[in-house]
Amino acid sequence: MLLLQCDADAAVINGDGQTAQAVTQDAEIRCMLKDQTALDLAQGTEMKQILDGKPNKGPYKVVQRFEGPLFKRSRFFGLNLHWVVLERGVLSWFQNQSDALADLHRQGCKHLTQAICTVKTTDRSVFSVKYFDDSNHIFKVHPKNEPEQTRQKWLKAIEEHSAYSTHYCSQDQFTDDDDEDLVPVGILQDSFQTVQACQQKLEKEVSALLTMVEDSEVAKGNDTTVNRE
Repeated sequence: MLLLQCDADAAVINGDGQTAQAVTQDAEIRCMLKDQTALDLAQGTEMKQILDGKPNKGPYKVVQRFEGPLFKRSRFFGLNLHWVVLERGVLSWFQNQSDALADLHRQGCKHLTQAICTVKTTDRSVFSVKYFDDSNHIFKVHPKNEPEQTRQKWLKAIEEHSAYSTHYCSQDQFTDDDDEDLVPVGILQDSFQTVQACQQKLEKEVSALLTMVEDSEVAKGNDTTVNRE
């Protein structure tokens, strides 16, 4: 009994090839040795937790990737068709499905922590997503894709991914103080891609604006020449 309390190895074999469980005459000790052997055989952390009576602190839930075409409202360009992807609590949008499959040219993304969806009663294909930073996006289901049913699928998927993201963000609040300044690599990559997409979009808009200004100046020059003639 004392040896077991000191974590002695119950699987050790004596000179006759017998284990402690086979040698002992005490029923209580034999039972304890049997339980100890079962725990030792469980090599996986999860199985050891189950046999040891400890709760499993594994993943909250496995959320399935969800994706499809959606119109996304832009402040300057109105509704534009994107390929939208929900993956591990993050909502991302791409120009097309090929870019999404290759995870290239992501045009933007938002984490769904504490995200809330609302619907427009006057339009069965429209819904909006409000994020934890009080920003929001308005989406519209393609009219050819059974709008009401498809919208309901998106709402359910976003709710699941929001719960997933919120769960892990709340878990992060209880980590050690040494981890407070650490940022997950995935979040940094998503943020970097978002900045790149915004920069490319800004460059295009500035280029278009400069072209308009140049064209306007050329037109004014032509008008001046015509008036002089």
